[in-house]
This record gives sequence, C-alpha cells and structure tokens, in this order.
Amino acid sequence: MMRYPKFLAVLACVSAGSLFATTTAQATTVQIVNDNFNGTSPAETSGDDAFVPLDVAWSRIQPSASAPVIGSGQLGDTGSSAKFRGMIGLLPSAFTLTNTGDAIEFEADFRSNNAPVLPSVADGYRIGLFSSSTGYFMDIGVQNTGSLTLEEDIGGPNLAGNNANSVVRASVASDAPAITTNSFVHVKLTLTKTATGVQIDADYDNGAHTLSYLDTTPVTTVDRIFFGTGDHSVDYWVDNVTVETTVIPEPGSLALLGLGGLLIARRRRA
Repeated sequence: MMRYPKFLAVLACVSAGSLFATTTAQATTVQIVNDNFNGTSPAETSGDDAFVPLDVAWSRIQPSASAPVIGSGQLGDTGSSAKFRGMIGLLPSAFTLTNTGDAIEFEADFRSNNAPVLPSVADGYRIGLFSSSTGYFMDIGVQNTGSLTLEEDIGGPNLAGNNANSVVRASVASDAPAITTNSFVHVKLTLTKTATGVQIDADYDNGAHTLSYLDTTPVTTVDRIFFGTGDHSVDYWVDNVTVETTVIPEPGSLALLGLGGLLIARRRRA
C-alpha cells in the first residue's frame, strides 16, 4: 500500500516538469485587429464598420479633429499642412500584459510622399502602442542620435507628437530609412511581458532596422494604436494594419490542473 504514495510523488514531479515545459505551448494567440480598408458593401469608413470584421474606429488628434480618409484601400492622414499630428485606432478593448510571455504585436504597411527632412531632430514619423497618453513608439527619421529610435512617451495630449513628452530608449545611428512616394514599408512593434518588466521590440522594413529595450517600470496596458508625424507636414498613408495578442495562462491555473489530475489518479487507484 505504501508504494502508491511514492508513485504519486514521482508522478507529481513528472507532471510539474511537464507543466513547466508546456507553459509556452499553452499560449493563446488571437488577432484582434485586421484593417485593410477594402470594405465595399457598403463603402468602408474610418469608423468601426459592422460589415468589416476586426476593423477599428480611427480618429485624428490635434491639430485637426476631422476624421482620417480612406481611398484606394488605404487610410490617410491628408489635407493638412499642420505638424505634430496623428491618427489613433481604438482597440476593441484594453489589453494588459499580466503574465510572463504575454505579448501584443502591432504591424502595418506605411508610406509617405517623402522622407523626413534631415537633420532636424524633431522630424520623423511615429508608430506606437498606447494607453491614454503613455506608451511606446518607433520614430522613423532623425530623432536625437539616430535615424530610427525607440521611445517611451511619458504623457501629453499629443501622444507621440510632442518631443518634450518622450524619452529615447534605443536608437540606430545609420542612414535614414527610405520613405518614398508610393513605396510601402513594413513596420512592427511588439511588447512582451518578462519576469522583470516589458520587452519592447521595433522592426522597420522586415529586419532592415531593429531595436529592443527592456523597461523595468513599464506601461503594461494598451488600448490604442497610433500613427503620426513630428515636425513634418506631409501626407502619409497606412495599410494592412493588424494587432495580435498572446496570453499565457496563470501558473496557478496550470498547477491546479496538474494537481486535479493527480487526485483523480489517486482516487481511481484507491
């Protein structure tokens, strides 16, 4: 009769190891945004259209309250010569990075009439993930020491539009990324929860320029995505906007699942 407790002890160790090994495999990845601005029945708007699955509502921040425009299957911030402006897409709901491995990934195609004027430190295009007035963004163009920077916005009404509210966290000092008329470039920004904070990864042009930063006092909740300009008054367009979230189960839930299995096995043997 004593051999069963020993067997269960061994089984518990094996199960615990299995639970640890399969935690990543238990991750759930869900696409929450897929906006390609191609809806035709009826015509797609910059709002959250019921007939377009996974699109989001877009608005334009200062200095113009007018809505972004949709044309030729793209979303554009056009018709204004003002600087420090941008477009916000509200996520279906706020997403919080809770457990180690939780992640949110924001991707899009971006194009503009011309590259940011160099070497002004205020020029550039911004692509970011935010909660209210705080968050992270990649700055395409010259900002402080590099042609591409990864920055944290610490608060302000313009989101990434005001340099006084942003702190450079990482930079690439190289030739300015190429932004030319009618030429889309792919951008990606990813936030991943770690044991000590949040890892922010920026990818411009499918690996041509990459940046990473570990924030130990991070913004952990995101409810909007952002495109914008700095001191650069030109039109720009975006397409194929997607957001995916990855959620890792609570370690306690997995442990309870394993314990439940052990108890069932013990009762059957009894």
